[in-house]
Amino acid sequence: AVHRSGAATVLFFGSTAYVVPILFVRVTGRRTIVEPRGDVPLTLRIVWSTRTLPAVAWLLSGAVWWLERLGYWLATDIVVYTPAMVEQLKLKRHAAKTHAHGARYVDTDQFHPGNDFDERERQVGYVGRLDEEKSIGVLAEAAVALAERDVAFTFIGDGALSGWLSERLVDEIAANDVELAGWVDHDEVPDRLRRLRLLVMASSPTEGLPMTALEAMACGT
Repeated sequence: AVHRSGAATVLFFGSTAYVVPILFVRVTGRRTIVEPRGDVPLTLRIVWSTRTLPAVAWLLSGAVWWLERLGYWLATDIVVYTPAMVEQLKLKRHAAKTHAHGARYVDTDQFHPGNDFDERERQVGYVGRLDEEKSIGVLAEAAVALAERDVAFTFIGDGALSGWLSERLVDEIAANDVELAGWVDHDEVPDRLRRLRLLVMASSPTEGLPMTALEAMACGT
């Protein structure tokens, strides 16, 4: 990109592993912008805690945190989607160069209501990876509780916890109260979202502004 001053600008989506590229760009005299998507160190710590000793997970995720901090310090500007992310990512010390109203865009030709909300089934759903940092265990308990109230739950996506989820919800799946749809093509996602009354995401500590949430709202969900 070219800044209005005429200087070239390099944009980095995410910031964790970009310290060397950011430093190189700064040395060459160009502007650098980083756009973090969420709390990457926390996400990694949650995942690594299931695969190694908690102390090791803390140590490794701490190293990633410091890499992020260095990247923020080196960057010319920081762009986040919401003011809440400034708090979440502890960017107040960089307030002078942080822009808290970055934009995300939804293809409304693809993601649109297309049906009457009141005609939808009593169905709640989740779309995304079935991994630890997405709080899949919390969603599983919610699915069980909703089944007792005649509300169906659909999990759309695949991941490391797919097998665990199918075992945990075996009775609800057998009773057709829970559906494990697995991975679906992105072109099928709008139709899936239009079947839901409510999209649930339980991974708030690690998320910034999830694209899936915006796409769901565009579909009237």
